[in-house]
Amino acid sequence: MKMLMLAFAVIAASGNACADTLTLEATADATLFQASAGNPETADSQGPHLFVGRIAQGLRRRALLRFDLDTLPTGAIITDAHLELSVSRTVSGSVDVNLHRLTSTWREGSANGGTPGGQGTTPDVNDPTWSLSATPATPWATLGGDFAATISGTFALDAEGRYIIPASTGMLADLMSWTDDANANFGWVLVSDESQTPPTAKRLESAEAADASTRPLLVIDYRLAPRVPVPALGTLALVVLTLAFALTAMHRHR
Repeated sequence: MKMLMLAFAVIAASGNACADTLTLEATADATLFQASAGNPETADSQGPHLFVGRIAQGLRRRALLRFDLDTLPTGAIITDAHLELSVSRTVSGSVDVNLHRLTSTWREGSANGGTPGGQGTTPDVNDPTWSLSATPATPWATLGGDFAATISGTFALDAEGRYIIPASTGMLADLMSWTDDANANFGWVLVSDESQTPPTAKRLESAEAADASTRPLLVIDYRLAPRVPVPALGTLALVVLTLAFALTAMHRHR
């Protein structure tokens, strides 16, 4: 009986994996401000807010957001995730926002647009702007940021408050690709449905917000494979079961 119990314990262990949750704050974020014709570009990397949508004049705002996955254990398999964002000011109703995977590197500078912050401020060294991934001389390949045409996820922002955004299949695919190649992790850009009639702009709280509970978070559920390879455990269980039945048979024939 003891041998049988050991065998079943081994079999059960072969299917188990360690599950855990990792909560990450953004390691970099910024807003890209589209400037009106003839006006200088502005930036905001260190301010307490991010902006997404179109202001009354129709000009666009897009938010950059990056989370480093370095603290995720080696070999971790992401099973689920969600993004948390806080809307702290709004001048419109519900706005659809698309999440796109950024395809080129960008820098977070020192420009601080302060509060209310909707117009940004003079760019400093390394600040991203509508035309530059890093001030003063590193341009985006495309104005407004370089990102994949395929949408990784879509969600709606409406009234002020905290939003819990479940990860879509595309977002999970992005995260897994970044765990495989950290050098390809340029983060996401938040782009509103820019076909909606302005104003649609939403003010979000950034990683520099004074109230830590309002900052962007990425929460990842993951599991780790068993330390002993499953085939090896399965083989061991088979051996133990065989011995158990053999010993049981011998006992019955005494």
